[in-house]
Amino acid sequence: MLIREMLSRRNCTQSLQPSNLEIALFLRIPVAKQPYVRNRSTNSSRHDSSTSALHEHQISIDHDISSRLLVQARVLAPKSTSLDGVAALDMHLQTLRSFFNADGNLKEAFLSDAVAAAGAIREMVSFAVNTKATGLRGLQSSIVGSGAVEALIQIARRGEPIAYEALQILSYRNTVACDQIIASGVVDTISIDLPSSGLPLQSAMCFLLTALAAFSDSTHTAIVASGLVPQLVALCRPSNRASAADAGDRHARSQVENRAAAVLRNLAHNPKHHMLLVQAGAVDAFLEIMKQASDPVLRINAAVAVACLVGHEENHQRLQIDSSLVEEMLEVLDASCQGIMCHGTFWTVWKLCQGLANLTINDRNKELISQRGGVDLLGEVLFGKHHNNEATQRYALSAIWNLAFHDSARKQIVEFPGLVDAIRNILATTESPKTKEVAKGALWTLGLERDVKTLTGSATGAGYSSEDSLVGTVQATAHVMLSYEWGCQQSVLLIKSELQKAGENNHFLSQQRNRDCRWHKLV
Repeated sequence: MLIREMLSRRNCTQSLQPSNLEIALFLRIPVAKQPYVRNRSTNSSRHDSSTSALHEHQISIDHDISSRLLVQARVLAPKSTSLDGVAALDMHLQTLRSFFNADGNLKEAFLSDAVAAAGAIREMVSFAVNTKATGLRGLQSSIVGSGAVEALIQIARRGEPIAYEALQILSYRNTVACDQIIASGVVDTISIDLPSSGLPLQSAMCFLLTALAAFSDSTHTAIVASGLVPQLVALCRPSNRASAADAGDRHARSQVENRAAAVLRNLAHNPKHHMLLVQAGAVDAFLEIMKQASDPVLRINAAVAVACLVGHEENHQRLQIDSSLVEEMLEVLDASCQGIMCHGTFWTVWKLCQGLANLTINDRNKELISQRGGVDLLGEVLFGKHHNNEATQRYALSAIWNLAFHDSARKQIVEFPGLVDAIRNILATTESPKTKEVAKGALWTLGLERDVKTLTGSATGAGYSSEDSLVGTVQATAHVMLSYEWGCQQSVLLIKSELQKAGENNHFLSQQRNRDCRWHKLV
C-alpha cells in the first residue's frame, strides 16, 4: 500500500507523529510490570530492571520489517483493540526505507517524508524513555535492527537536526545502538560540519554526541580522534554566548553551550582524556561557566567536569564552588536517586557522586556540602541500588571519607541512622578492591579503626559495636599516620620506607581518585 494512501486512511496527512495513546498501545505488553516505588522511610528505591518483554518475545521470521513488527505486536498484545501504534511505527520505518532505491542510492524526492518519519520515531522512543516503559530496549532494538540507523544518518548528513535527535534517543542507555552509530562514521561528519553549521544543527549534533559519550565508553576514542574536543571547548566559551543577537539566538546559543559542555563532562569521567581536555582549555572554559552562567544544568556539568579534571589538587581554588551550586548539585542527585527528571533530564547517580567525591577534597566544599544535607543524601545513595552500583558506592564512599575529615560532617555521618552499618556492609561484601579500600579509609577516618581490623581479618575478638564512641577507639598498637598533599608524595614515600625499616606500624591511608594518591593504607 502506498504511504499516501495509508496516511489518508488515518486522516493524518499533515503529521506522521503518533499520539501518546498509539505509543502506549505499541508498548502494551501482557506481563505484569513492577512499578517504580520510592520508600522514603527506608531510603530505598525499586524499579523493574528485567529484560524488556518486547525483546524477550522477539519473533524472528523471514518476511520484511513490516510483517515482523505486526506479527510481533499480535503476540505481545493479542487483546488490544488497536494496533495503530505498531502500524504507525511500521509505516515510519517503511518511509525511511523508501528513501533508498533498490540499488541503495538515495531518492531525494522522499526526503521531506523521511524527515517527518524521523521526527515521529524520535517522539515515539522519547515517550518510552520519559515514561520508563518496560518495552524501551525492545523498541530501540526493533528500530535499530530494521536498518533505520543508516537512513537517519543519511538524513542527518543533509543538515536535518531531527535526524540527529532521533539517533540520540535511540542511543539512550543502549550501547549496541551507540556502537553501531559510531561505526557509521557520523562522528567524523559532525567534526567536519559542526563549526559551519547553524545553531539548531549544532545543538542536535552535540545532543547525539552527549548520548554516545554517556552510554558507551567505547565511543570516546572516536570522538577524541575526530578532533572534536577543541571545537566543543570553543562552543563553551563565554564569547560565543555574548555574540547571540536576540532572545531566540541566546536561547539557541545556550542550548548549544549546554550540550557541548555535557559531551565534555562525559569525556571527563574517563581519566584517559584528562590531559587532552586540560590542554584544550576545558578547565578555564568551565570555570567561566561556573562564575557567569545562570543555567543550573550548565553549571552542574561544568562543576563536575572541573572536579574530574583537577580533583587531585587538594584545596585548589578551582575546586571551590558556591553555596547555590552545592544546592543545585544535591537537588539533581536527590532526583537521580529517585529515578525522576530534574531540569528536564535524567541524571546518572555514579557520575554525580564522582563529581562530589572530588569536590569534597576542598575544605570549604566539605563545609558547604555537609551544611546543606550532603551527608544524608550520600547515605541515601548507599542505601539504594543504582546503575553501575559498584562505581556509585565507591564514589559515594569517597565523598563520605573526605567529609569525615571535617568535624561537623564526621559527627553527622556517625549519627545518621544506618550509615556506618552500610559502610561496614559494603566493606564486608564488595568484591571490588578499590571500593574495599575506600570503605576502610572512611571507617578509619571516622575513628572506627577496630572495624577495619575486624572486617579485614587483621584482628581477633568481637567486632566493633555501633555503641562504641567516635573518638574513644582503643588501639592495641601505636601507629603513625602520614597525611600529605599530592605534590609531596615522593618525599612521603621515602619517609614511609624509612619508618618501615625501623619497624614502625605506619598507616599510609590511600584514596585512589583519578591520579590522586593522597593516602595509602599499609597493613
